[in-house]
Amino acid sequence: MCLREFVVHTDLYTLLEMDTPLYTNGLYEALRSTVVRFWGVIGRGPFGRSKARVSCIVDLIYRYLHRLIATSIAS
Repeated sequence: MCLREFVVHTDLYTLLEMDTPLYTNGLYEALRSTVVRFWGVIGRGPFGRSKARVSCIVDLIYRYLHRLIATSIAS
């Protein structure tokens, strides 16, 4: 499933909304500092290449959402 299919299937956006500048301009890559700070909220242990694993995510909801997003992007 591609990203477009995922967001339409989950009713996050419609196909018409995805073709607007509001959607396409909103796509960005988060800064590493933001990711590290977020990891401090959801995970245990330091953030790094080998240290930040899905099993270190404390909240089960975040772990489940990570699984859904990761598998939908990787497919």
